[in-house]
Amino acid sequence: MGNMSISMPDMEQLFSAIPAGTVQWIVYCPEEKAQLGEAMGSSEQAFTVQKRHNQLTGHTATVNPYFDNPALEGLNDSGQVQNVVFCILYDGRTFGPYFPLGSTSEEIEMSVANIIRTYNETAVLMGLPPLFTAIAGACRTPPGQ
Repeated sequence: MGNMSISMPDMEQLFSAIPAGTVQWIVYCPEEKAQLGEAMGSSEQAFTVQKRHNQLTGHTATVNPYFDNPALEGLNDSGQVQNVVFCILYDGRTFGPYFPLGSTSEEIEMSVANIIRTYNETAVLMGLPPLFTAIAGACRTPPGQ
């Protein structure tokens, strides 16, 4: 278990600290098993869409970084994207869910590795230790626990 004295970054602060142009942003709704709209250029725009959707529907849509992968274009509509979830941890505590896009387990593993690398690099930029990890499956505790 993590060291409770290390402060966990806030998701919106972490996402806004990721250098511009590094990733795009999508909003994924697990209840609808669908991405909401197109990839967005800023995390702020994605959080606005997420909050509006969740308020209107009562769903639990999440903002996810998206690494442009031309091989995945159009897969959402064809149903070929695997519907999987990972739990992102910071110092052993739940940070939040991540729904990677990919049509193969290799693409999904690459997406998860990319996001953990990006989160850890951004944590260092924020003056925090690089303690992000991921485990397969849904998070078992709320963020911060």
